[in-house]
Amino acid sequence: MPPRGAGRVAALRTVPLADGTRGYRVFDYLIAQDDNQTDAPRPIPTTFWDQALQRANPEDAFTIGITAYERSNLQITRSAWEISATAGNTAAMVNLGVLLSDYLQPPDLDRACVWYERAATAGHTDGMVGLGNLLSDSVRPPDLEGARTWYERAATAGNTDAMNNLGNLLCHSVRPPDLVGARTWYERAATAGNILAMNALGLLLAYELQPPDLKGGRNWLERGATAGDTDAMNNLGVLLAYELQPPDLEGARAWLERAATAGNADAMFSLGVLLAGKVRPPDLEGARSWYEAAATAGNTSALNNLGILLASQMQPPDLEGARVWYERAATAGDTIAMANLGGLLAGQVQPPDLEGAYVWYERAATAGNIGAMNSLGILLSSKMQPPDLEGARGWYEAAAAAGNTNAMNNIGAMLAYQVQPRDLEAARTWYERAAEAGHTLAMNSLGVLLCLEVQGPDLDGARTWYERAADAGNTDAMVNLGNRQSAVGSAAASRPGWGTRLVRTRRQLRKYQRHGLPRHPAVGSTAASRSGWRTRLARTRRHR
Repeated sequence: MPPRGAGRVAALRTVPLADGTRGYRVFDYLIAQDDNQTDAPRPIPTTFWDQALQRANPEDAFTIGITAYERSNLQITRSAWEISATAGNTAAMVNLGVLLSDYLQPPDLDRACVWYERAATAGHTDGMVGLGNLLSDSVRPPDLEGARTWYERAATAGNTDAMNNLGNLLCHSVRPPDLVGARTWYERAATAGNILAMNALGLLLAYELQPPDLKGGRNWLERGATAGDTDAMNNLGVLLAYELQPPDLEGARAWLERAATAGNADAMFSLGVLLAGKVRPPDLEGARSWYEAAATAGNTSALNNLGILLASQMQPPDLEGARVWYERAATAGDTIAMANLGGLLAGQVQPPDLEGAYVWYERAATAGNIGAMNSLGILLSSKMQPPDLEGARGWYEAAAAAGNTNAMNNIGAMLAYQVQPRDLEAARTWYERAAEAGHTLAMNSLGVLLCLEVQGPDLDGARTWYERAADAGNTDAMVNLGNRQSAVGSAAASRPGWGTRLVRTRRQLRKYQRHGLPRHPAVGSTAASRSGWRTRLARTRRHR
């Protein structure tokens, strides 16, 4: 419609449709007056779109494409923008690239690349950015060199989104990472006001650099958060709660609540983690509420943590509720939830559902979950009747090959006390690998093996390992070292508080059914562990 007071009128031709509603004959300047209001826009017949395109010049076709896109008519959108782009409109070329790569199902990446490249070659920096995104994120295999070339051309021309994306490429995609180059481009973009780059630069300084620059990371995350970026708010909350010494829990909670209230699902999740595992006393009801909000918003990690909350923290536990949440997360592909569900079925519900536990452990282990491999070994060797020691050994060895010291200790115990005939040399090898890696239970187990099990006891070796375990706080080793009846105890019995009971190895098998995450976040990854709970760092984003 012409603006009020413009001194012109527009003749609007309405057309009755088959369902009794009205449609409008569409021209480049006309959008139905009821669009973008509370009711759904009235349908426009396809024949009228076609008539409009037949009469449109390239500039009008571009506008018709926008109108069609706003009404979710992607077929007309494509046709209209192709008319405009073929006539040389670079904005239409860029829009076609976006439409074909991000909105069409299935995507037409080849044609998207053609249109992006035509716009980029004509000097349109958004076309350069789009082409860089396509080459780095969508095509298989990725063309990182090509993406870098186009990002650099756009960044040199002043496009801050290209600067941010180039920083992401150098930090997260190329191998080895070029952190110096990434920092340079992030800083240029952030200094120019690019909010995504502020968040990315904050993460790089706080988590990627060695040693970390927490002060600088905090500064840039605060700038991004203050500018309204909810990912920066979330990441700032995580930094304040888990990286600063001492933690600033009030500040963390304030930023996480701002982001969560604004709809950021990662922040909802992180806030649940904070309330359940960090604040004292824990606010379990608050944590449950935010986890449920995050789960509703599509965060599958929240499903798993709801299961943990109900099974392990609530008093009394709600095992049936925990099972429901674990199953939802596991069905969505979360391998940690699969492993936790296996643990619930094997060790918490009564009577245990060992077959069900086996199914979920195996799914998680087959998908690469190392903790599940170890747990599957425990299930097969010590819970199933009859035990499947060969199967257990296979899964223990798979976990041990991936560096899991619990599995090294457990396979040592199985070889020393369960298989027939016993294989004490192999048991010693596995114990030593775990003990050298810092596993205190394996240190104590190795002491027991050297003191009591091998022919020709190695008492000096046993004492050495008992002392290392005891110095690390292992109370079983303290008992063993202080036992006056053991050959190694005579010289150590005077240490105050150490007992007189020899603690053997075989009972330690059942101590490894807990499932956690790595102890430190991978920067930009979806999750980080804090005592078996996850906090979420929002990944640095590319501008699309």
